[in-house]
Amino acid sequence: MNPERKRWDVVNLDTVRFTGADSLRQSGTFRARRYRKVPNLVNVHSWMPVAFNPFDAVDEHNINLNLGVTLLSQNLLSNTEAYASYGWNRNEGSLFNLGVRYFGLGVHLDLDASYGGNQLFYSLESYDPQTGDPIYQKRPSPDKYYSIGLAATLPLYFQRGYHTRQLSVSAGWNYSNGMVANLDKIEWDRGQISNIQRIGFRKGLHKLSFGLGYSDQVRMAHRDIAPRWGYTLSTLYTFNPANVHFSDLISFFGQAYLPGLAAHNSLKVAATYQTSVGGYKFPAGYAPLATSRRGSSRAASRRRTSCRTIIRPCRSTTSCRCGIPRAASGRCSISSVSGSTQAATTRSSAALRAKAWIGGGYGRSAATSCSTSMLSASLRRRRRPSSCRSTIPAPGASGGPRPWGCRSDCNKFCIFSANFRPMAQRKKAGVSPKTIKWIWGVVFAPFALLAVMLLLTALGLFGRMPSFEELENPRSNLATEIYSEDGKVIGSFFVQNRSYVQYEDLFPADSAFHIRLDGHDMPPIVAALIATEDARFRTHSGIDIPSLARVAVKTVLLQNTSQGGGSTITQQLAKNLFPRDTVRNRGRIVRSSKLVVSKLKEWITALKLEYNYTKEEIAAMYLNTVEYGSNAYGIKSAAQTFFNKEPHELNVQEAAVLVGVVNAPTRYSPVRNPENALARRNLVLSRMEDAGALTRKERDSISALPIVLNYKPVSHNEGTATYFREMLRLVMNAERPKRNQFYTEWDYDQAVKEYEENPLYGWCRKNRKADGTPYNIYRDGLKIYTTVNSTMQKYAEQAVQKQMQSVIQPRMDAQYRNTKTLFIDATREERERIMRHAIRYSDRYREMEDAGASAKQIMAAFDKPCSMKVFTYRGERDTLMTPRDSILHHKRIMRASFVALDPRTGYVKAYVGGPNFRYFKYDMAKQGKRQIGSTIKPFVYTFAIDHLGLTPCTMVPNLPVTIETANGTAWSPKEAGKVEYDGVMHPLRWGLARSRNNYSAWIMKQAKQPAAVADFIHNMGIRSFIDPVPALCLGSSESNVFELVSAFSTFANEGVHTDPIFVTRIEDRQGNVIANFIPQSQDAVSERTAYTMLTMLQDVVNSGTAGRLKWQFGLNDMEIGGKTGTSNKNRDAWFMCVAPKLVAGAWVGGEDQAVHFVAGGEGSVMALPIVGDFMKRVYDDGRLGVSRADQFIRPAMMPRYDCDEEVDPDERPTEPGIAEDDNFFD
Repeated sequence: MNPERKRWDVVNLDTVRFTGADSLRQSGTFRARRYRKVPNLVNVHSWMPVAFNPFDAVDEHNINLNLGVTLLSQNLLSNTEAYASYGWNRNEGSLFNLGVRYFGLGVHLDLDASYGGNQLFYSLESYDPQTGDPIYQKRPSPDKYYSIGLAATLPLYFQRGYHTRQLSVSAGWNYSNGMVANLDKIEWDRGQISNIQRIGFRKGLHKLSFGLGYSDQVRMAHRDIAPRWGYTLSTLYTFNPANVHFSDLISFFGQAYLPGLAAHNSLKVAATYQTSVGGYKFPAGYAPLATSRRGSSRAASRRRTSCRTIIRPCRSTTSCRCGIPRAASGRCSISSVSGSTQAATTRSSAALRAKAWIGGGYGRSAATSCSTSMLSASLRRRRRPSSCRSTIPAPGASGGPRPWGCRSDCNKFCIFSANFRPMAQRKKAGVSPKTIKWIWGVVFAPFALLAVMLLLTALGLFGRMPSFEELENPRSNLATEIYSEDGKVIGSFFVQNRSYVQYEDLFPADSAFHIRLDGHDMPPIVAALIATEDARFRTHSGIDIPSLARVAVKTVLLQNTSQGGGSTITQQLAKNLFPRDTVRNRGRIVRSSKLVVSKLKEWITALKLEYNYTKEEIAAMYLNTVEYGSNAYGIKSAAQTFFNKEPHELNVQEAAVLVGVVNAPTRYSPVRNPENALARRNLVLSRMEDAGALTRKERDSISALPIVLNYKPVSHNEGTATYFREMLRLVMNAERPKRNQFYTEWDYDQAVKEYEENPLYGWCRKNRKADGTPYNIYRDGLKIYTTVNSTMQKYAEQAVQKQMQSVIQPRMDAQYRNTKTLFIDATREERERIMRHAIRYSDRYREMEDAGASAKQIMAAFDKPCSMKVFTYRGERDTLMTPRDSILHHKRIMRASFVALDPRTGYVKAYVGGPNFRYFKYDMAKQGKRQIGSTIKPFVYTFAIDHLGLTPCTMVPNLPVTIETANGTAWSPKEAGKVEYDGVMHPLRWGLARSRNNYSAWIMKQAKQPAAVADFIHNMGIRSFIDPVPALCLGSSESNVFELVSAFSTFANEGVHTDPIFVTRIEDRQGNVIANFIPQSQDAVSERTAYTMLTMLQDVVNSGTAGRLKWQFGLNDMEIGGKTGTSNKNRDAWFMCVAPKLVAGAWVGGEDQAVHFVAGGEGSVMALPIVGDFMKRVYDDGRLGVSRADQFIRPAMMPRYDCDEEVDPDERPTEPGIAEDDNFFD
């Protein structure tokens, strides 16, 4: 159950001070205790009512249970584990076990001990008093078994992606009181030990072991016991250093982890092999086994059979040479081997029923047996002689015939294995058996060679093969998609324009357009693909044998290249996912060998893909990875590029076009080679008919149709929200700011602060993938979900285009024609500097400089006419002009920027950084900064109301104002237009509505502290540097539309400033959310102050400089406010609009400040129509959650200010701007 929720008091640690008394009091209340390892070594945390070894349960997944109890312990540092258990069973009685593990040194140390269990031995009872011979007991006596062992393991871990690889080296020692038979005293009788009761025993058994292991496992979840995929390989060498009679034991162990049959289930498959090396050598005359097999002569005549296995003792000290005398009917020859045999112990029941170690081996069991490794000789005969049927005396027996004529001086063993085969028949005429063998060898040699090559390729001898992880998560350059708020893709970042689509998303919405092929319903694009590229796709397992045979005969042998290739769709997918090594600059032999190796790799990879994926998944993966030309990778990008459709909207003929393009994207491109594309499409349709996907009538009707394209290639320079996408790219890839990138220390500090506090800035560099590499927005297939509304973005771009095309640019062109001057009020040196700078940073200059052209040659090239395309607001225009004239032409193009956001959430809804991203890369919405003019005045008035206690109705005389600056200079702001100072008292709201400079200066004079006003404005949301001088009230500082719209949203959000946010979450290519973003908010002013300013901003629209918003765009009978702004000499025009649910702003100006209007360049004329047009489109839409009935939230007990100011309905105030000498001063 969750604890009761508590509200914790917030403590400012900067104000907390601790004294010595506080320290003593805290130390008395919370007494510190020194950690001591020994008392904390044992910390029993759990127990179980059964006896088992938990270490074996974890390591070997082997649980051996007995009745009893087990205690488990772990120290406080979690570097020591221990267990103790007591168990009992009927066969072995009581069992005690203890184990301790320590991990603190890097090397894992294991200590284990056990006691209990029964082992049997024969003891000496007494001696015969007459003969003095020992008398042994007839039945064995029980004895308790104990052992102790110590092992050390050094693990070396290697992390790579989702895999954990471990190389471990181990060494161990074990001692037990196991009993060992004295093999020197063994006596044998007819293959059995006859003196088992009289073999001497001695206790004490040592063994040393050394091991080497390697494991590769897929990473497990925190609570997983076993991995889903993985394998372990290990080998162990064990020997007894205290007894030479024991054989050394070599064991090999391997296990594999596979996905289980149910969720959260894993299967383990294990295999082990062990063998003994060396050990006890049996003495002369010893025959542990003697078997005889008899078979009829009829059976021997029909097939080759084993007659008998015999072991014959000989009495020779040097060598043993045995032979069989010739017989009339044939000859029986025997090859003999002299030497000794070696004993090896196995864990199986046999005659020896004692706890004895005979001939080596390790382990403890109730029964141990002996087996003998024997060398066999071959006995071949043409006719079966009578001597082979004779009885051979048992080992150690004396007398009897010696049919094989063994020499009497042989004391070693002759071990024989007699085999028989029929008598050879007379040769027949014809092909000899040897020739037939050669023929079959020639026939099967290629297949054997292919099998060996495939095996070596699979083992990685010819290069690395894809791992399980790579097959489950194939890597490809996936485009990062940018989604709008309403779920539409507004752009992408890519190296290869590829986006994945699932197989289910390929089906048309109407099931009538599904195609039936091979008994399955499938989308048209998949049916066309299978019919064209792989007709037996549903029946093979990655490799199509008939196709390979066809290629071998027709293509390779007959050199008929018109029959096509033999690669399946799965093999082509393998080639797309893991490209070949082309090695174009090497010799033909090297290229051919590389091609063969690549084919083998593709075969193996295809088989693995077929094992891991379904046919539908393979078809979808192929369509997602293949290239279609025109920088389109994957079916989704291809459908959008060529037909401007989603994949499920493709019809049969469009699907046939795209499948035909795959074979050769350039040759069959419907854009570059429409005739070839049409022929290829018809070929695809005919193959669909052959496969049964289409009828002949359907094929004929579709083949008669022309190819109709809606060609829209994807480009970073085209599409929706190009400036927003570029801004997003720069933000996510941003590096930590450097000082030389900023003009002022303030701007640098603000950039560093935003980089550190805003998680989106530099996100790709701050975050890492599972493999430790940073994210790449061009290749990782991320999905970035933004706050931009696609409809609002479209309205914003249309509003900018309309105003610039119909009003602003025609006026600038007319002014240039009349004045013949582009750079107004600029000297000759300034004009030359502007042109020099533009030429130096142009693409043409950089390309010629990189090509090695001199500066003189480059400048001459700029004065030489050439064909080019230039931008106009009515579209691109082909013309002939010099590059210098083209620069002047584009300098004359006026620029504009626009931003709209939701004041309640800070979500950016629309973002326009310029007129055309292809020609004008510089973003004036967020990147560029200009003098903000009168748009700063609302914040000055807010300071007056919030800090100076003024109200909208505070009366101020309409007179010039003079302020003494910090250096003692008197400053009096001037009005840009014809303004009459009549001395009449007017309220503050009147001064704001008409944007009077003297009223703003009067407030600054009352404030007396420009720095305090500057800090207040920063708190409202403007982060750019504001010079703390009196002239700041006129907007002499620089900022951008993005910051101004964010600051104005504070008024509509009840005085709370919310930082703008344009990304809500980021997902990886699998759809996993890897980042979430929430806006940061802070209180700026009180609710009353904010609402008061809203009423004053509404006066700007109702009776001030923004009246055009009502009478030109019909935004009447609604709550809406705004503020115009104009910098000196009409260089910059601004307008900010505030509505209850939407805040928008626009800027208009030239690229260079010397390009501006001589007259009529006020914000109410230039920038306001852009915002007005946008707001009208949004309000008229009705689907965007913004209504004319929306109202600002009025605080409780809010007073109403009625200043009784008469308003002239015919008066249309204009924006005064800033006088030239009001710009900067000391």
